[in-house]
Amino acid sequence: MVSQTVRLARRFGWLVSWVSLIGILSACQFPAPAGGRPTTPAPQALFTAAAQTAEALRLERFGQTPTPAPALLVASIAAPSPTVEESPTVLSTPSATAPATIVARSGADGASFIEDVTVPDGTVFAPGETFEKIWRISNTGQSIWTTDYALIYIDGEMMGAPTTVPIPKEVKPGEQVDVAVAMIAPQTPGNYISYWKMTNAEGKIFGFGAAGNEAIWVKIAVQGSSALATAATATATPSSAITSVTLSVDQPSFTGDCPHTFIFTAQLTLNKAASVTYLLEAGDLTGGEVILPSPITRNLLPGVHPIVYELTFPGDVSGWVRLRFTKPVELLSNQVDFSLTCG
Repeated sequence: MVSQTVRLARRFGWLVSWVSLIGILSACQFPAPAGGRPTTPAPQALFTAAAQTAEALRLERFGQTPTPAPALLVASIAAPSPTVEESPTVLSTPSATAPATIVARSGADGASFIEDVTVPDGTVFAPGETFEKIWRISNTGQSIWTTDYALIYIDGEMMGAPTTVPIPKEVKPGEQVDVAVAMIAPQTPGNYISYWKMTNAEGKIFGFGAAGNEAIWVKIAVQGSSALATAATATATPSSAITSVTLSVDQPSFTGDCPHTFIFTAQLTLNKAASVTYLLEAGDLTGGEVILPSPITRNLLPGVHPIVYELTFPGDVSGWVRLRFTKPVELLSNQVDFSLTCG
């Protein structure tokens, strides 16, 4: 039995060797011979090759840099960098419903005098004569003047005018307006001046000029028929206590250092005791002005009584003065001219 098996092994041994050799060869992959049928690649290999070919064609056509890898594209649009929380900043923005006008506020109002449209300084009126003073003024502030703005009387003689006169129309910054005030000349002859400033819608008073503290004014002279009389010594009627009154000045014309004081002296003669009231009047004060003393009342005995006034002027001026009596009778002294030239 054993020997028979050995004989079979020797007889068929070559067959086993060939079967083993065929198995080994089938396990190896050799490239397909030229002209032969190619080996089918794996699906992943096909995808990779196609992508590489498309990319090569794109580069050849457009000459651009290679497209970043998908991972880089994703990284470039990754979650945004964290923001730093800050305290909110409050901005001052106009309200959609804010009014168009500028609201007046402290320091926002300003005015400038442009010219006297009517009644220049020194205009002469008869006692009780009516007139209209018109100023032309400009809005030099930041606020719009509404009709709630007004001219307001500040000082001097009111001359029958109202204490406030509203601005007639809206005036924007940089614009001008004419403001008219109805006035009445006083009954007593003399020189009169009235001072005015501005008031805004809130009742705050402001003036004219760069500093905002100046006033504008109207200055007139009131003269009756007696003012045109010659400079003669006044003579009272026989029934009057005043016999005569004369006025003189120490230096009718002076040239020298300023300020300078003129001394005006009146000589009043009474023929009997009387209570007298008098005041000094001045006019045509070219180049200057002066605040005259208030009326004076005195109880005097018969005789001659001196009345002395001292008026000081800071600069060049020329004009006239006279003495007016209102009691016991209406009476004017002679008129005295004077002039001052600062040298």
